[in-house]
Amino acid sequence: MSGEDIILMWRFPPPQDGHDLRTFNVFLNLGQVMQALHLYKFLTISGVAESVTTFERWNIIARRWEIAGEIHWVNKFNGQVQFGIHTLQLQEIRKRNDQRSKSRGFMAYGSEYKWKIVDEGNDLVCVDSYEQTVANWTQETLELRVVSRSTGTGENGSAEEIKHV
Repeated sequence: MSGEDIILMWRFPPPQDGHDLRTFNVFLNLGQVMQALHLYKFLTISGVAESVTTFERWNIIARRWEIAGEIHWVNKFNGQVQFGIHTLQLQEIRKRNDQRSKSRGFMAYGSEYKWKIVDEGNDLVCVDSYEQTVANWTQETLELRVVSRSTGTGENGSAEEIKHV
């Protein structure tokens, strides 16, 4: 992965606050010179029959928070995600190709991706259909590093540049 990678940092409220783990903030790491930019807020209202997580994104141009969507939870792990007019089932986002598999696949922008556990630990790697790494999740630091570009093999067997973000 290169210096152009996007690094997103997950930050949770202190555990003594008794918060729901589905409530957190996401920051963009701007490097050592600048501070991190607060990009997303996830707030979960729990304790009712159906919990709801509302997530907001920071609009840099308008300089205000805007609602990006909601997650309607059936339980702590399943529900549906609503992005504007689009609704997805969480089960569809994290499908298994094989019931014995520990990896989870998903489609985005017409391409297939898969999350895999790294060395039987808590860290994850996301690969595309060419088995090229496009993202890494590090549990210890709660960071997601997304590759800006990678090289894959095209339909004719030649190398081609793939833009991921």
